[in-house]
Formats: sequence, structure tokens, C-alpha cells
Amino acid sequence: MQSIQSIAQLEKSIAARPNSIEVNQALADAYFQQGRWEEAARAYQSLASLYPATAMLFVNRIRLGSIALALSSLCILAAEILQPSIAADGPSFARAVSSPGYFAAQVLILLAFPLFSTAAISIYKLLSYSPDHRPAFWGMVCSVLGVGLCIPGLGINMVVLPAIGRLYLQGEAGVLKLQIAMQEFP
Repeated sequence: MQSIQSIAQLEKSIAARPNSIEVNQALADAYFQQGRWEEAARAYQSLASLYPATAMLFVNRIRLGSIALALSSLCILAAEILQPSIAADGPSFARAVSSPGYFAAQVLILLAFPLFSTAAISIYKLLSYSPDHRPAFWGMVCSVLGVGLCIPGLGINMVVLPAIGRLYLQGEAGVLKLQIAMQEFP
């Protein structure tokens, strides 16, 4: 009795959303489980006809995720190339963090993280149609949360450290204590 009710609900859902792959799949599977072979065959044929219409959507998601991941990787690579090595001594540290290369590297890393999140979301959306989509979902959630948690640190690297470096180079030697305090845990 419950299966017949769920089939009726799925048939109503099909009327409202005829192009939904998920609803068509569920209805075809329900017919199959009930042994309603002809209806199941028609439902599976209808389901198969929807895939060409959505194939381009999947291709575009794959492209978006791939491009975002590649751009994110390129941004990080370029940042590593541009960023000067940072020494521990005051003058070398100050010159490194106040250099244009350091600022450009921080901007590139700041761009790389949202691109990485875009790739994670795109890849999850593609994998969400598979039966084992939960690990992909949690991977996407952790990626987006991780990026969100890193952004404040990037802001400090991009704004505060260069300001400390410029102040040190202008003769404010005590400002390096602020940089040391930021690196120590409370």
C-alpha cells in the first residue's frame, strides 16, 4: 500500500517536474520494484531521453571545476615564484614583506582560495548524482570552510605585515615586536 502511495506521489512530481532526472529515476525504480514492467520500461526510456538534455550541463560543470582548479593551482604557483624569501632578521623581513612581489603573491593566493572553493562545489555537484555522494559533500563542506577560515590570515599577511615592514624601514624598530607577537600563540 505504501509503495502504491509513493508511486502516486512520484507521478504527481513528474507532472510538476517532467525533466527531473531524480524523480524520473525514482519512479522507474518504483515501477520496477513493483513488477510493473511495461510502466518501468516506459519510465526508463523517458529517463534515458533526459540525459542528452542534461549532458551539456554536466560537461559545463566539469569544465568549470577543472578551469577553477587549474587557475587556483596556477595562482598558487605564481605566488610561490613571486614571493621573496622571508628572513628572520629585521631588515630582511621588512624589505621582503613590503616588496611588490610579496603583495602580488598575497593577492594571487587570495584569488586562488575562492577558485578552489568553486572547484570543490562544482565537483560535488557533479558527484551529487552518484549513490555515494556523501564523501563528496563533506569534502566540499570542509573545503569551503577551510577557505573561509584562511581568509582572515591572508588579510593579515596582505595588509598588516607590509605595514609593519614599511614602519620598520621608516625607523620604527619596535614594530617588529608586533610581528613576533602575532606569530606566538596566546
